[in-house]
Amino acid sequence: MCHKGRRGGGPMHSGTLQSARAPFGIWCGYLLYFVLFALPISFAIADILLDLKHYQTYRVRREFTGYCEVILIVLLLWGAIKSWRVFDWRVPALMVVPLFILVGHSLAFPDDDNARALWRWTLIFLFALVFYGAVAGGTIAITARGVVTSFVAGASLYTVFALVYHFGWGNLSELNSNNLVGFGNVRASNRLLVPALMCAIVAFALPEAAGRRRWFFLAAALILAMLSGYTGSRSTIMALVSISILAALLSPRFRYLRIAAATVAVIAIGLALASLVPTVIQLLASTENVEPGKVSQSLQVFRYSSSGRVMIWETILELALQRPAFGWGGADFTADRIRQFSNAHNIIIQVFYEVGLAGLIPMAILAASFLLRSLKIVRAPRPDMYVTAAALSACAIMASSLVAPGLWFQYSAFLFVVLAVVALVRPGAPGEADPLG
Repeated sequence: MCHKGRRGGGPMHSGTLQSARAPFGIWCGYLLYFVLFALPISFAIADILLDLKHYQTYRVRREFTGYCEVILIVLLLWGAIKSWRVFDWRVPALMVVPLFILVGHSLAFPDDDNARALWRWTLIFLFALVFYGAVAGGTIAITARGVVTSFVAGASLYTVFALVYHFGWGNLSELNSNNLVGFGNVRASNRLLVPALMCAIVAFALPEAAGRRRWFFLAAALILAMLSGYTGSRSTIMALVSISILAALLSPRFRYLRIAAATVAVIAIGLALASLVPTVIQLLASTENVEPGKVSQSLQVFRYSSSGRVMIWETILELALQRPAFGWGGADFTADRIRQFSNAHNIIIQVFYEVGLAGLIPMAILAASFLLRSLKIVRAPRPDMYVTAAALSACAIMASSLVAPGLWFQYSAFLFVVLAVVALVRPGAPGEADPLG
């Protein structure tokens, strides 16, 4: 879609439609910024207040994100109704896809209770369509700079809070058992750290940022990289390095080599700083009643096993082929070998298993369209720094989802939708205010 102005007259300028300048659109934008900023720290606070145990933190992440999505959907739909002449109602009409899958699965397998799990996909799909339509039509007033800055600031605050909580407030025993506050398993945090790191690195590496703002993004990248390095997540490193190198190779005259170089340098520094974490814990272990020998095992970036992924992929693919049309309806694996796992650690296989070809084909088309749009951003003669950061961050989430749960988690899918829509519509990009995509 490409709109040269508002329907019914009036030009677009300053990166948003005129309708978005109304108080309603402005406050909706502030609400989105607040959600992006507060999301990670809210997980940690809820973990502390509710005294959650290990993996139970997923409930807080799922429910908090779900409530935020519902509130934003209601507000944006209300704004769309108020400005119905501007809003493109063809976009939410695409909800026919998940509804078709729900009806098809219910008719094909009427006794299967797993269909209720599909409502998770339905909610995020509805949010994606409404949010895209709202940004493209000007129902919500946001900028790419506001989205990237609020998200990086929130992720950085969470990282500082997590380090203080575990090292300064006497909770080393939880970290010793690989339980990172707010995320349960320490490697579950890569769903936050992957896009936050890419946003911070791109915003620092590109020369358009002002001096103080650029140093803010560098500081954020380093502290995020240190926590990421301690988690030992190989999928985080793979996603960041692969996307930054691809961006460098595909950019005109390799101008994004600075992004690839900054990514490698930040990851290396983060790993070096993270290697000091076990030593610090051992020094403090005498006052925390922690077994120091187990702590260093949390840092295992350089290990040479697939962590059982190949077996999981093969088994789940076999199950998916048994119901290729509409899938099994939810992540409730029936095979004995993978019954203990909650996801496939590969978003393509996961989608094929849950919703079959009826869901995989439309999602593949949408993913290919977004990747082509990202390629245009990378090769653009005058790209906006924050739009580029949003596009590469969304691509990094997609890359990590090939070997990790990633997009399967609701809060990660929420972040992907926001970043992808910002890249598609380019709100606030100087000289490129028209919605494209």
